[in-house]
Amino acid sequence: MSNLLRTVEAQSRTQTRTNPTRPNIIIFIFDALSARHMSLYGYQRKTTPNIDRFARTSTIFHQHHAASNYTKPSTASLLTGVLPWSHRALGYYSALLEFYDHANIFSETISSFYTLAYTHNNLALNVLEEFAAHINLLKPPQDLAAYDPDKLLGVFRNDYSMGSYAIEEWSGGGFLGPSTSIFMNPIVDIVQTLASSRVLEVNKKTYPLGLIVNGYQDLLKLEDAINWIAQCSTSTPQPYLGYFHLLPPHEPYHPRADFVGAFSGDNLDLPEKPTSYFSEGHTQEQLKQFRDLYDDYVAYADSEFGRLYGILEKNGALDNTYLILTSDHGQLFERGIHGHGVTLYEPVIHIPLIIHAPGQSQGKDIYSVTSNTDVLPTILQLANQSLPNWLEGKPLSIHAESGEAERFIFSMDGLRNSKFKPLTKATLSAIQWPYKLNNYRGYPGYDNVDELFDLGNDPEELNNLAASRPTIVAELKNELKKNQIIAEKKSIGSSINQD
Repeated sequence: MSNLLRTVEAQSRTQTRTNPTRPNIIIFIFDALSARHMSLYGYQRKTTPNIDRFARTSTIFHQHHAASNYTKPSTASLLTGVLPWSHRALGYYSALLEFYDHANIFSETISSFYTLAYTHNNLALNVLEEFAAHINLLKPPQDLAAYDPDKLLGVFRNDYSMGSYAIEEWSGGGFLGPSTSIFMNPIVDIVQTLASSRVLEVNKKTYPLGLIVNGYQDLLKLEDAINWIAQCSTSTPQPYLGYFHLLPPHEPYHPRADFVGAFSGDNLDLPEKPTSYFSEGHTQEQLKQFRDLYDDYVAYADSEFGRLYGILEKNGALDNTYLILTSDHGQLFERGIHGHGVTLYEPVIHIPLIIHAPGQSQGKDIYSVTSNTDVLPTILQLANQSLPNWLEGKPLSIHAESGEAERFIFSMDGLRNSKFKPLTKATLSAIQWPYKLNNYRGYPGYDNVDELFDLGNDPEELNNLAASRPTIVAELKNELKKNQIIAEKKSIGSSINQD
C-alpha cells in the first residue's frame, strides 16, 4: 500500500478529533529564504514588509541557523529535532534511518493533534512520505497544480514519487522496452509539451517568467497554496498541526508581474566577497542579476504571506493558533557561487524564525544562537508534550532570552557521503557566538581547511581569523569532532573507525 493511501486511511480514522480549547500549530516554510535577504533582519531592500508587520507582535529569533544548506537533510532535521549526522538523510533522496519513521514531529503529536502537510518541493515531500503513517492528511502537490503531467495521463494517482519516476522510465523504454519507447516517447512528449505550453500561455500576463516548477514538472501557483492553507485554518479538525512547505523563493525565480524588477536601479550597496575555492565561475554581474530576481521573488512571496496573515487575522484563526514562519535553508549570491553550493556561509544557513503565540500583542527579540533542530522541541513544549530523549535540539522560550551560556550550533553539507559510514568528504560549521568555524574536509586540494569568522564584528565573513586565533579554532573543531563521533556511534554503530 502506498504512503498516500495509508494517509487516507489514517485521515478516516481520526477525522472526528476536535478539542478547540487547545491551540493549533501552523509551521509555514518558504523554501530557500535567507534571513540575509529580509528587511526584517536588516537587509537594505524592503523585501519583507508583510513579514515585518507580522513580526511586530511575534517573537523574532535573530540568529537562527539551518542544519544544512539544502532541503532534504535540513527539512529532516527540522521535523526530527536531530542533526543530519544523526538522521543520516544526507543525499537528495536518501531515506532517514528507520528509527525516525516513528520519531518525528507528527508521531510525537499524533495522540493530541490532527496532522496535515503539503509541499511543492519534491525533496521535502520525500521526507514527509517517510512520516506518512503519522500524518492524517498529506496532500499531494499535484492536487493544487495548474498542470500535472501524471494527471494528464490519468495514472499513478496513489504514489506520486514512484509515479513520476515511472513516467520517465515508461517514456524512455525503461521497463516496456526500447521498441515501445520509440512509439510512446514522442507521444508523451508532444502531449505534455502542448498542455504545459497552453497553461503557461494562459498565465503569461500575470506570471511572465513562468509558474512554480517542482521536481515532478508540475506547474503551480503560490496563490492556490495560500488559498488552500487559509481554507484549512477553518475546516480542519482542532487542534491541528499543519506543516506547509512552499517552494518560493527557491529558483527558478518566477515572481508575479507586479514584482518583476521591483528593485532594479536601487543602488544596492554590498561588499564584494573574495572568490571561493568552490566558485562555480559566476561573475559579479551574473550574481547581481540572480540576486535582483531572487529579491523580487522574496517580495512576491512576502506579499502572499501577508495575504494569508490577513485572512487568519480576519477569520479569528490566530486567536487559538501558534503561527511559525521559518525556512529550510538560505541562498548564496557571492564568491562565484549561486544557490547552495558546498559552503556554509551565513546567507545559506542563516534563516528566519518568527513565532506568533495566540493573543500575542507585543514583539520580542531573541538574539541567542539557535538551530532548526530546536523547532520540534519548542513545539512539543508549546503543546505541553513531553520531550523524548533522542532530541538534539532544545526548546526555545518565546518570551525572553533563556539566560544560558552561548551554546554550540552545528550545520553541515554531507551530500557526498555514505549513509552508513562516518563523514569523509564534507563541510561542517560550528558556531559559538560570536565565533563561527567552517571546516572543509576530504576535498582534493582543500582538505582540512579552516575558516574562522567573528560574526559580531564581521557579519559578512570577510576576514578569516583561523591563523591568528588557533585556540578558538581548536576548541570549535573539538566540539565538532566530539558531537559527530557521539552521533555516529548512536546512528551507524559503535564499531566505526574514527581515525
